[in-house]
Amino acid sequence: MESLGYRISAVNDALTSENRIHSDDIARKYGFSGALVSGVSVFGYLTRPLVAAIGQSWFRGTVADVRFLKPAYEGDLLDIRLQPLQAGQSDHCQVVVRNPGGSLLAQLDSHRPEIMEPTDPMIDLPPANCAPARPEISWDLVEPGVAAPRYEFVVDADLQQKALDLMRDDLELYAQDENPPVHPYLLLKECNQALMRMFILPAWIHAGSRLVLREPLTVGEICEVITVPIEKWLRKGHQFIRLYIAFRGSHGIALEVYHTAIFKIAGN
Repeated sequence: MESLGYRISAVNDALTSENRIHSDDIARKYGFSGALVSGVSVFGYLTRPLVAAIGQSWFRGTVADVRFLKPAYEGDLLDIRLQPLQAGQSDHCQVVVRNPGGSLLAQLDSHRPEIMEPTDPMIDLPPANCAPARPEISWDLVEPGVAAPRYEFVVDADLQQKALDLMRDDLELYAQDENPPVHPYLLLKECNQALMRMFILPAWIHAGSRLVLREPLTVGEICEVITVPIEKWLRKGHQFIRLYIAFRGSHGIALEVYHTAIFKIAGN
């Protein structure tokens, strides 16, 4: 696999989000120079050269880990580069994104294991019968192993097109007439929504995600979203949460995500 890359101007698509880390005033309060571009947008940018190189098969039998190291800001001209980790191993790739100053902002490692890991048994945890009123998140309210109520998720053609426009992604497989795969940006964005369905989070940061892609979810396909908090911990004054989020489509479990966020930023 040859090196693939492109440049793209970062867009803050979350300016009006409930998460005020995407606003200038709150982001500056925590020491950033301005509003943070969402991690899911950066992830969406990172997936383009992977999908361009591998095609629709990337959505089946792939494990991908994305880590966010430094923030991107509105208008940053991001440099996205795909490089195989070792010559001849086209199934094991890394995509990195750097800002105009050359700083590494995020990286996405993707590989296709010979044998996929079994579905996580957390998928069978019984969900809560009903959703309580959303409380503001706090350490004591995060209960690892207690599944949230399940809900349905579907991406229609209009939502898909809006995502493609935002990502400026013109890959043909997303525009095909029959069963185009949902853009990865929308899948990881829904993981943020799964967390926000559980709690009010005034200011928080997406730290990284591990995706186990089993089958492509397609536009118009109704799926069930399963959400389980699995871990919480403290590091350098930050409070972290990790969620297990699964998407059950018409052909079974399509995607499992281990989604990590800082839900209380140090100094707050």
